Amino acid sequence: MPSLPEPLQRHVVSQFFGAIGNWLSKASILAFFIRVFGSLRWVRIACYALFVLLSMGTITHIGLFAVLCVPHGHEIWDFKLMMRCGTGAPVTVAVGACTLLIDIAIFVLPFPIISSLNMDKNKKRGLIIVFLIGFAIIVTSTVGLAYRIIVMNSTDDPTWNGANVSITAHFWNDHC
Repeated sequence: MPSLPEPLQRHVVSQFFGAIGNWLSKASILAFFIRVFGSLRWVRIACYALFVLLSMGTITHIGLFAVLCVPHGHEIWDFKLMMRCGTGAPVTVAVGACTLLIDIAIFVLPFPIISSLNMDKNKKRGLIIVFLIGFAIIVTSTVGLAYRIIVMNSTDDPTWNGANVSITAHFWNDHC
């Protein structure tokens, strides 16, 4: 069985890389929308606004973990550090809500464009089905937000429900 510092260190590293992976996956979707649908001014504005919001949430998430969850000075990796890490839960709930809004916006963004395309109805249905796969991302974001709220309101060990947050937050980065 690993000592206490090793799982804590892995958790913090996974949060840093998970946040970056999450940013990269969503930023690439926004870049794709700009490239494909960028001739529409409202799409460009929406994508750039979502990109800024996404970047702010990622920087906040990484900064929070760097300040609260990494030992500074003579601190050590222990349960006390993990409890301090759990005090950032209200901010992670805000970041989770922001992430959910971004996911919903990314999900909804192509549908007005698809509906206005002049193409065969079967092809249009096929395109809609492809973009409907994104609905699963909204489901995982919603579940992740619920777990973030549980961590924030919990007086127990934050690592237990925190693991559920990580699973839902990084599911799509690891499996898609």
